[in-house]
Amino acid sequence: MQTDWQIDPARFGAVPYPYIPAAELLEIPIDTDTQRITFVGRLEIRKGMLDLMQAIPRVLKQYPAAKFRFVGPAWPSPQPHLDMQAYLCKNLSAYQHALEFTGAVPLDSIPQYLAETDICVFPSIWESFWACLSLAAAAVSLQ
Repeated sequence: MQTDWQIDPARFGAVPYPYIPAAELLEIPIDTDTQRITFVGRLEIRKGMLDLMQAIPRVLKQYPAAKFRFVGPAWPSPQPHLDMQAYLCKNLSAYQHALEFTGAVPLDSIPQYLAETDICVFPSIWESFWACLSLAAAAVSLQ
């Protein structure tokens, strides 16, 4: 910034993000072979559920042993009177064997779900704190 914008370095500073991962997150083993892809968050349109729904058949075509785990509560879907979990199950009926839904879980159980994961997926189409997701995954070498 100093060179490109000719800003006096005394006029600005960096404030580090105060996130300190829990010990349980830092102790997650790096090498796993679960063939599991995990989404953690609300099952809703803004979190990219429709894009992920379209990707699942493509992934399973190339990696038939892959499993998808959805950790979080189901919110409304595009179809009235159907929550997102039911909507995903309806639209992915041919792939039910590869889907797992946990519903909402206690925060302290998240490290265990991540320990049983090879890939974390964050398909959000709108996320105010998207960088935090990537940083949290990187903090435990899951990216």
